[in-house]
Amino acid sequence: MEHLTHGEKLVGIEFNVGNRSDVAECKERFAKAIDQLEVHKAETLQHGTLNANKEMLIEEAQKRILDAQMWAVKAITYGS
Repeated sequence: MEHLTHGEKLVGIEFNVGNRSDVAECKERFAKAIDQLEVHKAETLQHGTLNANKEMLIEEAQKRILDAQMWAVKAITYGS
């Protein structure tokens, strides 16, 4: 891939040892959720409505999405 989004970098979109389509699809979905929050953060910053609490919530949501993604991949690949 030539350019990775923030979400794609965080989920490790290019790391897929078994080259499994189900793992790739899972990572793509979680990357999109992280990217959606990045866009929202940029928009609120541009509109002057980003404050410390909102930024903290966005960052926490992204951490939890990343955590969920790792567990989802583990569940998908368990026993394979």
